Amino acid sequence: MDYKLNNEDYEVILNPVRYSTSIVSLGDIRYRKKRFKEPDSPSRHDLPEDDLLMYDTKENGGKSITKFFTGISTSDVYNLLGLIVVSIIVRLYRLDHPNSVVFDEMHFETLALKYIRGNFFIDMHPPLAKLLIALPGYLSRYDGILDLENESEFFESKYPYVTMRLISGILGIFIIPFSYLTIKLSGFSTNAAFLVSALLIFENALVTQSRLILLDSPLMASTAFTMLIWVKFHNEKKRPFKTWWWIWLIMTGVGLGLTVSIKWVGFFTTIFIGLLTIKDLWDLLGDLHLPLIRWVNHFLARVLCLLVIPVILYMLVFAIHFSILENSGDDAISMSPEFRHTLNGHGMNDTPIDVGYGSTITLRHFNTRGGYLHSHNHHYPSGSKQQQVTLYPFKDENNLWIIQKETDPKIPFETINPSWIYHNTLIRLSHVLTEGWLHSHNIKPPVTNSDDQNEVR
Repeated sequence: MDYKLNNEDYEVILNPVRYSTSIVSLGDIRYRKKRFKEPDSPSRHDLPEDDLLMYDTKENGGKSITKFFTGISTSDVYNLLGLIVVSIIVRLYRLDHPNSVVFDEMHFETLALKYIRGNFFIDMHPPLAKLLIALPGYLSRYDGILDLENESEFFESKYPYVTMRLISGILGIFIIPFSYLTIKLSGFSTNAAFLVSALLIFENALVTQSRLILLDSPLMASTAFTMLIWVKFHNEKKRPFKTWWWIWLIMTGVGLGLTVSIKWVGFFTTIFIGLLTIKDLWDLLGDLHLPLIRWVNHFLARVLCLLVIPVILYMLVFAIHFSILENSGDDAISMSPEFRHTLNGHGMNDTPIDVGYGSTITLRHFNTRGGYLHSHNHHYPSGSKQQQVTLYPFKDENNLWIIQKETDPKIPFETINPSWIYHNTLIRLSHVLTEGWLHSHNIKPPVTNSDDQNEVR
């Protein structure tokens, strides 16, 4: 007969027949066992959800009934409260210091101001974190004008930099309880969870990111949230398609959508969750007792929650982004004319889509950022020494060209009965201001020695 002595971190099994003792660490995820379970008491996981509230917590080691929903005990709640209080002090104390721009703050402050003014811009990162940063300025009715003498001092301006930093600070605080719960619900001990969370509170890089107007703190918080919810879902895998199984799976998809909507580097979190999902599906496929239709249901549920929901959320964030940026801005020049016409104050004349002989047009290079075909009354210093033709990224009258027939180049544009241009039509281009014809020479340009490139006049 075996006798069991349980404490919080170890389960000691004594066998008087073999006179041997073995110690199994409950902190190792490979040897996780159901804890706080009496031999004659049913496990909470064996009870129907309707009967769960009738479970006698005294027979379960005196632990709170909320342990089933949160996975933690009362002592864990006290630990979390203490960690959160310390993290609030570390991340929010003297948040107004320094009262000057630090590192990339000016970049994201500028983008936040463009949100407030509604001016269109282009940035390498998705918009969710920048929308959160701009929210305090919008709620405080800030006018969106930042007039700093040396772009370093905030104190004399009305710029709400403290409340914008507060967004990063609050999200940085959330990283601590998310990390604690992730470690604890993964099967490790309370001491391990407490140690990891305590170290994260005082980790210098995380503290710095949480006190500045940057995207890193929101990214870390959303990543930590996603991993916590995934662990909760993984712990429900023995009760598939139950209410909480669906809740944690859907929330994992929401976390993935939020993470990717903050920074593209968050896509690595999606890859990680995707690899774990593939492993789970592979294990289910190897279960010979599982019907094939059941496996298909598992597959479709994961596709819906871990792929469709993140994509919809990502697109929704961009829809909000474009609905706010309704005015033209400096970066609008990089967009297509069709898109620029949707912005207020685009400064473009309404023109027909179809093009005919005599039409005045601008041509933009497809692979450059707003490279318009451009010419001016300046000549090459060598070669043909004729009029220069270049690419110019800004709107200018020297970008205008007239389309003419190859054989009859002086036909004006007819508004009543225009002569349209079709595919493979041979045309000539005449520069509006200088009245020069676009052509090339069998002469190497001064900027390249390539054999297949000649000078364009």
